Amino acid sequence: MPRVFLSNFDFEHQLTSGHRELSRDAHKLAADLVSTWLSIANAEDVIWSPTGVPTFDFQDLQSRDFQLPRFISRELDLPDGENWELVPWGWTSDLVKWGSSHGWTCPAPPIEIVQHVNSRIFRWQLEHELGIALPGSAVLRSVEELIAHTAEHAAIGTGWVLKANFGMAGRERILGRGPHPGDAVLNWARKRFAQSEGVVFEPWVDRISEAGLQWNIPPTGEPQLLGITPLLTDASGTYRGSRLSCAGEELAAWQPAVEKTLQVARRVQLCGYWGPMGLDAMQYRSADGQVRCRPLQDLNARYTMGRMALGLSRFVPAGYEADWLHDPRLVASVVEAHPAATVLQTTARSWLVIHSA
Repeated sequence: MPRVFLSNFDFEHQLTSGHRELSRDAHKLAADLVSTWLSIANAEDVIWSPTGVPTFDFQDLQSRDFQLPRFISRELDLPDGENWELVPWGWTSDLVKWGSSHGWTCPAPPIEIVQHVNSRIFRWQLEHELGIALPGSAVLRSVEELIAHTAEHAAIGTGWVLKANFGMAGRERILGRGPHPGDAVLNWARKRFAQSEGVVFEPWVDRISEAGLQWNIPPTGEPQLLGITPLLTDASGTYRGSRLSCAGEELAAWQPAVEKTLQVARRVQLCGYWGPMGLDAMQYRSADGQVRCRPLQDLNARYTMGRMALGLSRFVPAGYEADWLHDPRLVASVVEAHPAATVLQTTARSWLVIHSA
């Protein structure tokens, strides 16, 4: 069945606040990012791009005999009928209505379940039920609780992070340090307490490495692990890219996370969710110097950049490795280490760097 891909990358915001008008820069970014779907879209598919068709020519991909799907920016040009399937970044009630208005097949789980399992409070609850939560992490529901909790659990000089109930990657969070949150933190927290049922407090840990565990959850039957994509982040934890695979000792190091996240996937399935799910795991060094694994740093019941990275494996020859990078400085660094690397542009702001193992 041909598919209509839709790039609602602000999915978490839509779950809580509905539609918002994008800024001029956000429109341009949205137009650039729609080609992210090229990792899994085929020639017979359609990519809905209301903010405009991507501005670069895909020459690198077409040179490898890749047949582009159609980019459509006018709703009148979209196909209709039940033989088309809508595939969004994440499901919302508005998207189900919109897809149904075109007669498309919309295989969405219940939207209230989508909202529930994408909540950071739900993820925190799972961490505690599975006995894998960071010491001192908590759900806070008022400024008074925030002040009391930091006074008890944040020593002088130690860092921590507050995360809003809905958000992705580095969005909707604020960093703090020490036992006394400053005015900026308190003002940020007041707004989030007014918008939702709470925020999540977590101690800042000494990160060693991170990886995205990409799961597919069927309506019935065992969840399937599709792959592990190591994450490339900067010092602030901001996502900068993914490696398409890991093997050997690195793969073995993530097996405890695989085992725990299988339990998470089963629990999410029992809640009534099906579809793509990306779980971020972290290896970190604890205060006593031990290397530890945090299997459930983040839970995204939707498509993720790691899932897109897996799809880009179609362009990587057997026996080679690849990095999907969203920072030209990282591209230059990898090419310096692998002078014979092949660089393919995949969006206006990202590159697939293929190199020897």
